[in-house]
Amino acid sequence: MYCYERIRTKPGDAMKKRKWYSSMLVYLPFSFFLFFVPVSLYSSQLFHTIQVGSFPDVDSAQKQFDEIVETLNPEELDNLRVEKIGGFYSVRLGKFNNSPEAEKSLRNIRSGLPRAQVMTAYIKDERIIRVYKNRAGSALEEGKVPSLPGPVPDRGIPAPAERNESKDKPLSLKENILRIAALVENNDFHSARDIIEKEIAVQPEHPDLNAWYGMVLLKMDRPLEALKYLKKAVELSPDISDYHNALAYALFFLKRFDRAVDEFNKVIHLDPVHVDALTGLCIVYTAKGEKEKAIEMYKKIKDVDQETSDKLLKLMGI
Repeated sequence: MYCYERIRTKPGDAMKKRKWYSSMLVYLPFSFFLFFVPVSLYSSQLFHTIQVGSFPDVDSAQKQFDEIVETLNPEELDNLRVEKIGGFYSVRLGKFNNSPEAEKSLRNIRSGLPRAQVMTAYIKDERIIRVYKNRAGSALEEGKVPSLPGPVPDRGIPAPAERNESKDKPLSLKENILRIAALVENNDFHSARDIIEKEIAVQPEHPDLNAWYGMVLLKMDRPLEALKYLKKAVELSPDISDYHNALAYALFFLKRFDRAVDEFNKVIHLDPVHVDALTGLCIVYTAKGEKEKAIEMYKKIKDVDQETSDKLLKLMGI
């Protein structure tokens, strides 16, 4: 039997409440931090892709796949695939390293796929059950999924000596974001913040910088300050599910539970099997004492990601 305990506000429970929220802060790096880090830090990298549809049965997904092949031009079908994600079959198109590329591709096909939208997702070979064809145009045998091409390797961050030899050439934004990711991974939040502040002063409307800034402030236990930047990231890129996810966690730490639930549900609307958002909902419902809803979220997580559900089980004391 699962056991949930409401986080109360009685004076005698103050220490218990503080410890519970501290445990949530410990959980945070395992949760939404994953969507920012580069491929060098995790085995699966997050890409931008176009989601066309998501279905509870494979036949509907296969039917939409075939309709897309008939609707679009061959050059527009790169990385058209059906993925099995948890209990759903998603039809997705393209694999992009940044949002502008994905948005541009979506604009080109919007008339043929009016309900399609850009999202971020991990592309894993083991989840793909059908792919259209490769860039060379040779048909792929159904059921035999090749490895999707990886991103162009980063040139890496120059070593200090190399940077000294080329002082007149500043690091690009991409290189600085890699530096930020490495610093955050090493819990050097102050140094990461310093870099972000310099970059965001030049590019205040950059959604990734705003999201990074909010995430770093959140890790520094400053959720109220983080809220400003995460809200801006969402405003600048409302279709990026992970920005909503980060904002929802900030709202959670500010104990604005109802608003956090709203943001997490926006994530689920964009990506029905977003594990981090499902986890966040489980945590929020637990904090609110809504036992049945928390259990429902836990079961959904278990269906999608056993490893995450096991960690959540231990953390939440279910």
